[in-house]
Amino acid sequence: MAVQHKNGKDGKRRGNHTGTLIKRGKTYLAQWSVRGPDGKRKRISKSTHCKNIEDARAFLENELKSLTLDDEEKFVDRLLDAKKLINVERQEIAEQKAREEDAKPALAIADGFEAFKSSKRRKDCGERTLAGYESQYETFATWMKKTYPKVTELRKVTAAEADAFSAYLLTSYSANTHNKYITLLAYVWKVLKEPARITDNPWGQIVKKSVTMHVRRELTVEELTRVCGKLEGEMRLLFALGIYTGLRLGDCATMEWGKIDLARGFLQTNPHKTSKTLVRIPLHPTLAGMLSEIPSNEHTGFVLKEIAETYLHNSSILTHRIKKAFTRAGIKTTAKCKDGKNARVDVGFHSLRHTFVSLSANAGVPLTVVQAIVGHTNPVMTRHYFHASDDALKGAVAALPDVIDISDKARPSPSPAKTDKLSAIRSEIPSLADAELVELAQFVNAEIKRRSA
Repeated sequence: MAVQHKNGKDGKRRGNHTGTLIKRGKTYLAQWSVRGPDGKRKRISKSTHCKNIEDARAFLENELKSLTLDDEEKFVDRLLDAKKLINVERQEIAEQKAREEDAKPALAIADGFEAFKSSKRRKDCGERTLAGYESQYETFATWMKKTYPKVTELRKVTAAEADAFSAYLLTSYSANTHNKYITLLAYVWKVLKEPARITDNPWGQIVKKSVTMHVRRELTVEELTRVCGKLEGEMRLLFALGIYTGLRLGDCATMEWGKIDLARGFLQTNPHKTSKTLVRIPLHPTLAGMLSEIPSNEHTGFVLKEIAETYLHNSSILTHRIKKAFTRAGIKTTAKCKDGKNARVDVGFHSLRHTFVSLSANAGVPLTVVQAIVGHTNPVMTRHYFHASDDALKGAVAALPDVIDISDKARPSPSPAKTDKLSAIRSEIPSLADAELVELAQFVNAEIKRRSA
């Protein structure tokens, strides 16, 4: 504490943060400053009424002690109150902004898939996969419009609507299809969380249903002959592709001429489902003959132009046409499930793939060669595929029975010498017993292995 006498020796006022004493006449004046709530310092002056410097100091110390503590407490309280007020105001502003934002229209269900398709957060996938996603999403959008017309935004779909749609799926589709729908919708909601202002994903809580996988049965030669005999135009060629290549519907429907080498008698493609796997399939004489019937000036783009367009637009239309083809041939396409309530698909285009494998195996073709042709992705099967020679592949396809009648003109003609030999062998086959047929198949199989070694 410094003391300034009116007639001090150095004429200067002395002081620190605690205060100052100034001699005024016979008594001392006490001065100090206090920082207010606004942060500014305010000077306070008060007479000590003391003539003695020591008494004046004691007065100032006592005054400062009580006043400083009181002012600091008040300042802290005011500061805390100010902070609380600021936080309340900020919260009110945030809530008001949220209310205003919530009042604005959000992404509509009707526009959901386009937003999903153009989102950078979506994983890349093929066009056919994306088309399948779109078909599933449109089924949901149509159902929502019919069942809950007032719910028009994605963020407004709650667990109640999601559960209702799940129940609807189980009345119309298999458990496997149900699970695919729920998985897709959960993914769409995840991708569109920010642009659609979604706060909760209602699809994540739906339990997936247990799936009992059913494999479509293979067809007999008699059934194949019967169904193919009633086909015409592109549908006839579509079935031929399925029977003689073992490819899936999408790959057959969208087959391109650029993948077919009629001169060498091979078809080479990357199946859609296993796009990283390249398969090289020999052309069966019947299939090669049917392809040769098409004028060479039409060997551009899709092989089945009308069917490819239909499949890419809506694959279910083509699936329905295939089902009708089997039905017209007297082949039942569905079978009862074990629970006896729902019907499952028993025969479809995929049956041709199973038939290809079964007929090839029954003809004595090594399973590893068949696996190479159909493009299985199992690592063991893939290793075998790389070792399969062209002769072994051709032998596998040539072993398939001829179930589609084509004109002699369209069928590629073998050389005269080979024709005589093959005719002699074929003429003997009907008279062979079952055991002899098995022995012949084993002999052919061994010969193919020997030549491919």
